[in-house]
Amino acid sequence: MGITQTPDAAIVDSGSPIGFTVSLVNGGDGSADGLAVTDTLPGGSALDWAVDIDGSDDGWVVTGSPPNQQLVYDADTLHGHGRIKVHVISDTSVASCGSYANHVSFSSHNGGWGSASNSISVNCPPPPPPSPPPPPP
Repeated sequence: MGITQTPDAAIVDSGSPIGFTVSLVNGGDGSADGLAVTDTLPGGSALDWAVDIDGSDDGWVVTGSPPNQQLVYDADTLHGHGRIKVHVISDTSVASCGSYANHVSFSSHNGGWGSASNSISVNCPPPPPPSPPPPPP
């Protein structure tokens, strides 16, 4: 079994959405039982994570409330040669500037364990130019 995590973009401007796609693959013939996925989503100003329903398989939910949210997969078995994926997204604002690291891991009774990490940076807008001096009297 293996897990990957890919950011939608490495760097975005504030006000743009951010997201990660997590994929879990069972390359073996047998089912992986006792599956548990752990992903504490990064917290930050104006971040509120949600599952992109159209870009995700069934069974994924975001629990908690900002800034303490977790990504959870509700099934405990991944069948042989099975693949599951989820796309989590959040809006950002000017207050969201910074870097957001995300670490996801999985374990199972008979399919091993693994983890993946990645990050997204949200750029701050440039400061406004200084005001011109007032004209002389």
